[in-house]
Amino acid sequence: MWLTTLSNRAITYAYRNRESGRNITRIARSGFVHHGMNFLFRANVEQAFAQMYGKQSFPMERMDIAALWLLCNSYDNMKVKLPKKTRYGVGLSGKWGGKDAQLVPTEIWCKESDAQKVYEKLMKMNGKTVMAEVVEVNPKVEWRHELLNMATLQEVAIDELGFLPARTMAAADILFEKGLISSPRSSVTSLPYHLKRHVERRFPEAKAFPFCPEEQIPYCHGIITTERTPLFLSDDEQRVYELINIRTEMAFDSARCIEVGIAANIEGVGLFGTAELPDDAECVTGNIEFTISGVSIYSFSEHSPETLTAATFLHDLNELVNTGGDTPLLLPVSSYRDCGACLQRLIDNGFVKYLLGDIEPTEKARVLLSHAGHLELADIGKFISQIDEVDALAENRKPTKPVMREYESWIHPLILSLITDKKSFASKISGYTCPKCGNHGLTAFPATIACECCGFSIPRHFHGYDLTDKDIEQLVRYKYTSPIYGFIDRKGRKFCESLVIDNRFGVTFSAKAAKIYS
Repeated sequence: MWLTTLSNRAITYAYRNRESGRNITRIARSGFVHHGMNFLFRANVEQAFAQMYGKQSFPMERMDIAALWLLCNSYDNMKVKLPKKTRYGVGLSGKWGGKDAQLVPTEIWCKESDAQKVYEKLMKMNGKTVMAEVVEVNPKVEWRHELLNMATLQEVAIDELGFLPARTMAAADILFEKGLISSPRSSVTSLPYHLKRHVERRFPEAKAFPFCPEEQIPYCHGIITTERTPLFLSDDEQRVYELINIRTEMAFDSARCIEVGIAANIEGVGLFGTAELPDDAECVTGNIEFTISGVSIYSFSEHSPETLTAATFLHDLNELVNTGGDTPLLLPVSSYRDCGACLQRLIDNGFVKYLLGDIEPTEKARVLLSHAGHLELADIGKFISQIDEVDALAENRKPTKPVMREYESWIHPLILSLITDKKSFASKISGYTCPKCGNHGLTAFPATIACECCGFSIPRHFHGYDLTDKDIEQLVRYKYTSPIYGFIDRKGRKFCESLVIDNRFGVTFSAKAAKIYS
């Protein structure tokens, strides 16, 4: 059941606010539609590629082609040698009231000669005292690190431990079952307010931590360790536990200070900088005396990385898929948003080569994208809009059937374009008249009989039965067939039924479409 991917807190919350059971029904309905889309995608896409390359050539999930397209583009763009751009800046250090500060011009230069002129002008002022101005004074609490969630846990584990997502989540799930950490399958990094007393008792330095209202985090929260003592852990479990424990302590360790903004105009050059003062220091805006103690000139260039790391790609994929979506609060991260699992599948299925932290697409990936790269199947933006649309079902903003029917209408022509590719399959004009548009010359392919004008098609293989030429002729001429024995139901049993072309010009069983003949 999809509901078992929810934490106990989520189910409890949904039950208490169920409105006669409606909330739970909406969540379950959203989950079932996601599963339905996943099933349609997997069954159709795998069958399409099985026609080209044999069974189990390209095992795919919904997100895989889109992620693979992004990977190939990122890898190819990285390999393009761009012209090196070097820019130049000038730095100025000094003291005011015994405190150190760094100022830099508000401009950077493309030519070294321009920066050299400014450098020479400021060098004449070295050791002198000039007037500057404190323009802003802000109390600051710097949170150096956020708590981990599922996405960042997978990214950090790849980077620091060399663990691929499947290995990381296997260890994290066991730690959760042993009661050593909170749920690792979380999409948020914040903590709810009801944990404030518990956390502050364990970490006194967390008193200023920004806890969130309960309604903002109803199901799960950032990953933290519990008070239980970790005993008898495997090596993987121990390393993942230490990673989470260290990040938990770092997240609650804050630095309190006062951040001061300083502006100056020296020899016609505008400069600005910031300085940090102790939390108890007194500072107000106004004019100050600034003593210049050093001037430097520096350059920097934009270098393209030599290799694409798994951690970098996973981070970029998470940013695209899991940031800024219209996701209801009751829905946690599920399989359709698990970018780590997607990367793991691509590696396991031979689409991505992984070596010492670096990844690159294989020839198998290039072959797949040569067929599907131009289709919407590879559009990651379309994928994100689809999962957000189904998530909206949990808030009852849309009925279920139109969403599923819209997805079917979207995927059908894309799959049809794969199995009617004349470069990949032998084809011939059958001579049948299309029952939908009335044009002559339905084209026969190994997997389907299709009309190139309107997109009407008849599958050659239907529910475990291979349609004969006589069956197809009856469907095209009369829109129904004689009773056929040999279809296979979900339990693997054979049964007898007639096929019909329904009012949507799809092939189905006569019992399901009987109303159109009544």
